[in-house]
Amino acid sequence: MAATIHHQAEKRKSLTSRELTQINAWDKTRLADPNKPIFLRSYLAENRITNVDFLKIDVDGADFQILNSIGESFDHLGMLGICIEVNWFGSPHPGDHTFHNVDRYVRQFGFELYDLTMRRYAHTALPSRYELNFPA
Repeated sequence: MAATIHHQAEKRKSLTSRELTQINAWDKTRLADPNKPIFLRSYLAENRITNVDFLKIDVDGADFQILNSIGESFDHLGMLGICIEVNWFGSPHPGDHTFHNVDRYVRQFGFELYDLTMRRYAHTALPSRYELNFPA
């Protein structure tokens, strides 16, 4: 087993970022250049992508901004579903990335809440043991 792991690691050294991503070794490559942001609407247009069945947004920060940037494109993309990480808390500001704002926003395009997945993490203010005993 150790020899196989070592062999695979050596083989990965000569692969390009694209090849690493294709074999699901994305954690061994730089995924994005922070100095060259990708704007989803532009990306879809430039790559002539006219149909998107499902959209998953999880960027740990600008999720709601990204969702808003697509806005009027939901209909013509034929999108069937969206998965987005949301915060349960935050300000009442309509641009804040909170569950109530995301829910209100997507409803205007005909989307309904289908499912929730809860991930509970310990916080400094409310310390507790982690659910898993390994980094995840």
